[in-house]
Amino acid sequence: MEKRVTFRVNDPKLQKMFDAAEKTAMVNLDTIGDYRVMTEGTLYYPNVWPETQPMAGEMYAKRDVEIGINNCMIFIDHQREDGRLPGMISRGDSGPVPHYGWMQGFYFAMPALKMYYHADLGDTYLQKLYNCLKRFDEYLWKHRDSDGDGCLESWCRWDTGEDESTRYGDAENSCEGETPPVGKHTVPMESMDYMAYSYANRDVLSRISVLLKNGEEGMWKERAREVSEKIRTYLWREEKHACYDRDADNRFIEILSHNTLRVMYFGALGQKEADAFMREHLCNPDEFWTKMPLPSIAVNDPAFRNDIENDWSGQPESLTYQRAIAALGNYGHYAELVLLGKKFLHAVSETCAFTQQFDPFTGGQPWAERAGFTTYGPAIITALEYVAQLYGVVPEPFGMVFTAAGEKDFQSEYTQEYKGKVYGLSAAGGEAVAYVDGREVFRVKGQCRIVTDFFGKVKKLIGISPEPCSILLQRGKETCTVELAPNRQAEIQADGSIHTTQFEFSCLKEL
Repeated sequence: MEKRVTFRVNDPKLQKMFDAAEKTAMVNLDTIGDYRVMTEGTLYYPNVWPETQPMAGEMYAKRDVEIGINNCMIFIDHQREDGRLPGMISRGDSGPVPHYGWMQGFYFAMPALKMYYHADLGDTYLQKLYNCLKRFDEYLWKHRDSDGDGCLESWCRWDTGEDESTRYGDAENSCEGETPPVGKHTVPMESMDYMAYSYANRDVLSRISVLLKNGEEGMWKERAREVSEKIRTYLWREEKHACYDRDADNRFIEILSHNTLRVMYFGALGQKEADAFMREHLCNPDEFWTKMPLPSIAVNDPAFRNDIENDWSGQPESLTYQRAIAALGNYGHYAELVLLGKKFLHAVSETCAFTQQFDPFTGGQPWAERAGFTTYGPAIITALEYVAQLYGVVPEPFGMVFTAAGEKDFQSEYTQEYKGKVYGLSAAGGEAVAYVDGREVFRVKGQCRIVTDFFGKVKKLIGISPEPCSILLQRGKETCTVELAPNRQAEIQADGSIHTTQFEFSCLKEL
């Protein structure tokens, strides 16, 4: 059931980095009890956490589907009777040891659902996942809305995985039990992250209900909508174009953090709000679009701290780049995703060091130089995934995504073996040719993202160039030209006609 990936490119640094990432990823494969898993990093982080490993496993399933399954099942199998999921699972003498003193994020629901498609796991797995998510959602609303105002709470730094963050003020790292902390200024924190966790839970429960035909799709959709609406009315600030958490006294915490991007990862924000956050903040060079973008806190915010140690107060995190793939994709911001991916790949290719953080002003990796920790799992998986997202082929539940983001002097060959078929993308001279089992299915001139079914039939083209450009699409003897602005999508209709959206993100011209 293994899925294999190959990549060859005429950029020596990128090739060296890719080969190193493939090799180094293997270092983080380990066994915890009966589970063969990918850990976050065997040198410093030889455990699995819900904020990283289900997501990493699903991405690595392109190469090893067993890892993708186990990185989800280990959490499902260690859910407590009350519905709480472990915040970390480590290795013990007699098997896995779950830890429940903090939650460490919840990047689990959608990766776990995707594994159903990638591995054809069937209804038994779906029902297990459904039961797990339902019980966890019930747990959240029973325990994490301690003041009953309809907004879920974070009780400690490690609840959302923001180690050392100044945003958490006087909060502790962990919080044992189901009683909220007292005597603190910041926590219990009315949390955009926790609300997004519940939204993701309910959204995926709705999707599973369709697959199981259990009649509960509508109920979960409505419950997810209620959470999204609460985020908009209680945590989103229209005048500031971002979400802000509230402190123990329900006052806004006046720190501009990247966490709105996390809400976007879960799809819990409206399109209008997501576009505003992108325009006003994420693409602002004085805030988040630094030389190395995506600091955890805006660099012009007084709470920003450029600490080279593990600290979510400032330096851009590899984990944020990993989450940005889904966050921007959920809202159609693929052109910005390509820019971020190129910046990340350039930074890592310069050193072949896979580290946790980057200096936002230089792009350097000072922690790697100081600590020698260069096998950080999220950095490795993020590098491999951005190569696939920019120059290769990505399997999705609905079909395959081919992306040609290389310049005219860029030459590459990418193949993905998936469910008995081999998908390939060859790029040279500004033209890309896609293959399925060695048979050409289409070719394009110009930078774009191409969505197909599993047989290579083109369904959609998406503009990924920062500037408007003409895309020449050839399918067999049929040829057509499509004008695509950044993020504009052209859908191929059943009769062969093309319907183009009006979506365009104009501030890309300034980046």
